[in-house]
Amino acid sequence: MKRWWFVLLFLIPLASAQLFEGRLTEGETDLVRLAVFLIMFLIILAVLSGAGLFKQYKGLNVIIALALSLLGARFMSDSELLYGVSLPAGILGIVLITFIPFLIVLAFLHMSGISRMGRRLTWIVFGVFYILMMISNYSNYEGLERIYSFVVLGLIVLVFLFDSFVQKIFRTFFKN
Repeated sequence: MKRWWFVLLFLIPLASAQLFEGRLTEGETDLVRLAVFLIMFLIILAVLSGAGLFKQYKGLNVIIALALSLLGARFMSDSELLYGVSLPAGILGIVLITFIPFLIVLAFLHMSGISRMGRRLTWIVFGVFYILMMISNYSNYEGLERIYSFVVLGLIVLVFLFDSFVQKIFRTFFKN
């Protein structure tokens, strides 16, 4: 059970891929329900085991996880199934696409020893390119994508304005 997360790496894309293909046949709906059941079961079991509520009765964790995941997968309607699986997968994609480049630039600038002027200049260039990318793709963005794009743009401005404070935080937490 130590490597339960490896199973999730297979199941989540499987469930998402089935949902994003469009209409689901009855067999595909059952496959997605099975994937949702297994995902819920593994997550609930991991949380219960990690919390250590029933240390004396380890089988009780399995029974509770099994019952909750069976009920959740069984009584979820098809529309809830589509919305429940596709929304988090879509949000995860948006977050990864928008936040990861920001975090990479942030970590590189503050861990590499670049001068304050160099960091500020890099943030200006990164911000200009980010704004240009937002403008060129704005018509393709939907609600959440627009919100996350503006959040990242706001973070770029904040890091630029409070460069010394962010550098102090990096020096404190990431000492060489």
